[in-house]
Order: sequence, then C-alpha cells, then structure tokens
Amino acid sequence: NEKEVELFDKNLAIEALEVTNLDQAATIATLQAHLDHASVDVETVTAPELDNFEVQYWRSAHSQQEEKFRVLYSHCQSLASERDKLEDYCSALSTCEAKTKEIFAQQQVLTKSLLALVIRRRRPSSSMGPKASTIL
Repeated sequence: NEKEVELFDKNLAIEALEVTNLDQAATIATLQAHLDHASVDVETVTAPELDNFEVQYWRSAHSQQEEKFRVLYSHCQSLASERDKLEDYCSALSTCEAKTKEIFAQQQVLTKSLLALVIRRRRPSSSMGPKASTIL
C-alpha cells in the first residue's frame, strides 16, 4: 500500500514535470514564432545606409555648430566694435578733462594778472596826480 502510494506520487510528479516541460516548450515555440514574425517586419539596415545616416547626422550637427559659431562671432564683433567706440569716448573725455584743467590754470593766471593790474591802476600814483584813479 505504501509502495503503491509512493509509486503513484512519483508517477504524478513525473507527469507534472512532463506537462510543465511541454508548457515551457510550447511557450518557447510561441515566443520563437513571434520573434521570427517580428524579425521579418523589421527593416534591416545595411552598412552603407548606416554610414549614410551617420554622415547626414554629423553634417547636420556640424552645420548647427557652424551656425552657432557664426552667431557668437558676430556678437563678439559687435561687442568689440562697441568697446572700441567706448574707448574712443573715454579717450576724448580724458583729453577734454586735460584741456579743462589747462584752461582753468590759464584762467587763474589771467585772473591774478587782471587783479594785479586793477590794483596797480587803483593805487594813486604821485606822478600822475589825482586823475589817475579816475581812468578806470
């Protein structure tokens, strides 16, 4: 009785394994069929086509970078031009400031000279008499 139960359990286990193996084989066959069907639908890309694609990709990337370079170069040129104009303006302001200081110094000298002249003329001179002060 026990031997029959053990034999029955073994047969049942073997049968379960066989069913499992058959299910796995069927699953593998189904997956293989799907894979075969999918590989037929997929376009195969040949080496020259891939090379052509890569060349187009890199040409496009190169042209984009070239365009960015042109824009940046143009911007830098305009900034350099603006900087040159500002340097010229600063130079002109510096020259004006130097001229202003020079003119201010000349005005001071002229003012002192005129003041000295006025003071000299207001002083009564003994040789000219009383009319010398009324000349001014």
